[in-house]
Amino acid sequence: MKKRQRPVKLHPFIKQAIRAKWRSETVKADIHTFMGEDKDKLMAYASVLFFVAGGCAMWLNWTGDEPDFRILRGSVNALDDMKVRHGITQDDRGALHAGMLAASRILEITPEEVVNDAALMYAEHSRGYNVATKRL
Repeated sequence: MKKRQRPVKLHPFIKQAIRAKWRSETVKADIHTFMGEDKDKLMAYASVLFFVAGGCAMWLNWTGDEPDFRILRGSVNALDDMKVRHGITQDDRGALHAGMLAASRILEITPEEVVNDAALMYAEHSRGYNVATKRL
């Protein structure tokens, strides 16, 4: 069992900015799940949320057998299946919405600093990625 890392200490203003950005992105993702027709935006919003929730689940030392983690994995699989289709089906919307609800439950039980760290980790990993060329 690996030792938990201490969350990175951030200035309160930076924490507030991260929190505001995070809330904005999760609201956009949820709205887009119900009404949006832009598949790429939906996939982008959902992937951020699922990445951060997955990082939080790992920090919680979850094994993958927990119900919310299984739902999250199923939603990631739906996201993967969705990338080969042209549109967004109602099944896709349902699977992604279930994953977003599971992600929000995971985030509720995770310390705020850990959520911030996971969001920063996503930003670091995605910063150098060029979507057009699909290269770092």
